Amino acid sequence: MSKQKKFAWFNWIAGFAIGLMPLLAHVLLYVAAKPASGWSDNWAPDLLFITISNSGLAALSVFVKMAAGNLDMSKFSPVLIIVWVLLLLSFAAAALLYGVDVTGQGNASTWVVAVCLIVLSGICSLNFELAAADLEK
Repeated sequence: MSKQKKFAWFNWIAGFAIGLMPLLAHVLLYVAAKPASGWSDNWAPDLLFITISNSGLAALSVFVKMAAGNLDMSKFSPVLIIVWVLLLLSFAAAALLYGVDVTGQGNASTWVVAVCLIVLSGICSLNFELAAADLEK
């Protein structure tokens, strides 16, 4: 495996690991602590944070590679551009929905959308990172 591919895998794993921290903290408090009365068991913001960190880190690392001159966007295939757009859309949708939910405007289906965004972001970010690693100079 090339150095670029290893970096892409580690970057993808790091995005998920960073995103999992609030969810793991929530699980720990839910299981091992006595929550205050009226404490909400809303998991959607934690799930959305995974998408935000994962897709955001993937997009940022590719932007940095382009800014450094190590990656040329003109070499992106049409399919790779579509994956990149889906990645950025999942990031934007998760960020918007995160804001909606933490201000108390979410509903009972927010977590379902959050899970769908995690799946979309995970697939797109991994494929995009690996494809970009193949194109890296």
